[in-house]
Amino acid sequence: MDELCRRVMATNHYGSLREKDRERAFKGDWRVGRSWEELFELAGLNPRTAQLMYRHTSSYVHGNSLSTLQLETTELEEDQSLFAEGHLHRLLFVMTAFIEKWATRFPAARRFLSSNRDSLRLVAYGDISD
Repeated sequence: MDELCRRVMATNHYGSLREKDRERAFKGDWRVGRSWEELFELAGLNPRTAQLMYRHTSSYVHGNSLSTLQLETTELEEDQSLFAEGHLHRLLFVMTAFIEKWATRFPAARRFLSSNRDSLRLVAYGDISD
């Protein structure tokens, strides 16, 4: 763990943070003082889409009683899959935006992505079909 901490502290990004934000990062505040809106913007997401995704997903994450009841009372495996599918598609959307952003910053990642047809298709279209 100490080695990982040293490696993080040696990065340019960590060095660019304010002291207060450095402390927050090591306490587990992965947002490091940023709002959700700022994080969505950094990920390259449309603000309206990000807002809708956040509101919908937040209602499940924070466990309002209706969503908990829906998941608990769903008996058919097919219905359970439908509940999960929407969340998985949103996650795929966010991850593809992250991969695109990552590949623009790191040439080796861009070369890898460009050399693999399936990976490129996944990022470009969110296509997870066989």
